[in-house]
Amino acid sequence: MLKLGYLKKTCALLALASAVAGCGSTQHINCDVARLQKDNGRSDQEIAASFQASPDDVAKCFAPAGAAPAAAAPAGKPAM
Repeated sequence: MLKLGYLKKTCALLALASAVAGCGSTQHINCDVARLQKDNGRSDQEIAASFQASPDDVAKCFAPAGAAPAAAAPAGKPAM
């Protein structure tokens, strides 16, 4: 009987650990929803709060595809 109780506790602990593992620090942002919210006048901060993410993550939705971040290009020289 002792082993059965141990098995139940182990299964419960594994279930809890797998549930928490999906809650990483980087949240997935649905860029289509973010775009709709932006079109309705919401700021990046408001959109980020609705996704529980950072405004930088939201800004990635609106960056042109393949574009480097602005900080990557040296000042005064055009990015190529």
